[in-house]
Amino acid sequence: MAKCIQCGVDLPEGAKFCSGCGAAIVPAADIPTETTTPEVPAQPAPATAAAPQTNEETPPAPGSHYEPISTKGFIGIMFLMLIPLVNLLLLLVWAFGGCRKVNKQNFAKAMLVWMLIGIGLSIVFGLIFWAFFPSGGLQGLQESLLNGMIEP
Repeated sequence: MAKCIQCGVDLPEGAKFCSGCGAAIVPAADIPTETTTPEVPAQPAPATAAAPQTNEETPPAPGSHYEPISTKGFIGIMFLMLIPLVNLLLLLVWAFGGCRKVNKQNFAKAMLVWMLIGIGLSIVFGLIFWAFFPSGGLQGLQESLLNGMIEP
């Protein structure tokens, strides 16, 4: 079984990358030997070397489309979502009307999806309830219980 030249982990046959460190695996036939390759003097690094990359993300610039919505902003949005019909109108405008903030646009699209799911489930459960009690909803349920059709 072959071993990774970077970290020494045992490698399965046919592996192209090391499962331990992620290094590319070069087959033994492709590894050049010292006798076949002439020595080339090392090239000095260019004077304009790139700065080392870090894993830190830079925050978006103030006023950009990707700037996060503040806590006060979310509280205001949630307050507006409590007002009937206004919430639907605002969600449609924010989702499809070219809202400036990407976060608000995505929030509006997600809320519209949840509204559609809620409406769909309400229709399904309403139809099921109507199928079991076609003679008037809760009044039909009461009549059914009194007539002994459904045992309590």
